[in-house]
Amino acid sequence: MYHYVRNSNKQFSFFHFVSRKKFISQILKYKKKIIKNEDEINETSKKILLTFDDGFKDHFFVAKELKKKNLIGLFFIPSLPYINKKILNVHLVHLIIGKMGGKIAYDELIKFLKIHKLKNFIRLEDEKKFNSRYKNQIDNDYSKKFKKMINYQSNEVHIKKVLKFLLKKFKIKHKFSDIYLTINQVKQMRKMGMIIGSHSNSHRVLSRLNYKDQLSEIQESKKFIEKIIKEKCNHFCFPYGRKNSYNKYTLNILKKLKFKYAYSVESRNASKIDFSKKNFELPRFDCNEFI
Repeated sequence: MYHYVRNSNKQFSFFHFVSRKKFISQILKYKKKIIKNEDEINETSKKILLTFDDGFKDHFFVAKELKKKNLIGLFFIPSLPYINKKILNVHLVHLIIGKMGGKIAYDELIKFLKIHKLKNFIRLEDEKKFNSRYKNQIDNDYSKKFKKMINYQSNEVHIKKVLKFLLKKFKIKHKFSDIYLTINQVKQMRKMGMIIGSHSNSHRVLSRLNYKDQLSEIQESKKFIEKIIKEKCNHFCFPYGRKNSYNKYTLNILKKLKFKYAYSVESRNASKIDFSKKNFELPRFDCNEFI
């Protein structure tokens, strides 16, 4: 599982990125095992399926490199950025921490909540449920707290107001086009043989949503992807990916919408049993584990 694949850039000080040189060295190392066509996916107990989340501009470079080597990857695209031409909240969080660092971002968030007396910013039922999230990441504690509060525990009614304040405070003015692939690039990637999958509509934690809202998140994304690639979208990737980021509602919806596979974040090899009995919870390794 990859996200950002880019060289260091002061304008985009993202964390957890893989440099282009490192990415190329990784695919050269594993080239003989990386799948070359979609029919090989259910053989990934012996082979490697490369997956790329969030539809970043970086992935067009990735697709071209894979094409040169007669390899393919699976790219998961969230649909809302293309509909409203805005950056998703999860990626605004990356921009904020990337520019200011976790401590400043967290301190300003707490200060804002106190000034505006937003005592109900944290949903109590989610505070405990997601308390261990980001536990194993290498970020500092403030970055982890900030991401956890915004992505998992916050009352969504206040999110836009908080993020708007922080973006203005830190003078962050990036646009949709700075972050994501264009629709034309997605189409070109499909022509290259890359697989395009759904990553929900707005990249929210699905287990925090009721059945109706989850259905909307997944169905709208599937329709959007299928309109672009002119064929059925068979692959889905859970936003955030860990076990409690989705639930039984999610799995039932995936079955209802006739997806073939769905992918989580669980650091282990996929087995034949996974493909036969747990095809909606296929495990993946994070590429950062191999750096």
